[in-house]
Amino acid sequence: LLSLKAADQVPALVAAFERSAADPTYVARAAILRALAGLDPAAAAPILTAALEDRDWAVRVRAAELLRTAAPGAAPR
Repeated sequence: LLSLKAADQVPALVAAFERSAADPTYVARAAILRALAGLDPAAAAPILTAALEDRDWAVRVRAAELLRTAAPGAAPR
């Protein structure tokens, strides 16, 4: 499996996450969080933390899981 790191795409993913707030489903937001955490865990930590308050429980759970991996000190217990 080839994994490319495109850290320069982090700002575009952050913007996409912000735009996806109006999406009635959680799928895009959850996928964006996973991509952010995979590309740059440090840059993803603030977005993951903010996503802990998402309206959809699935996004909150995904954010908590990713925080435990990407930024262990920031994860909820």
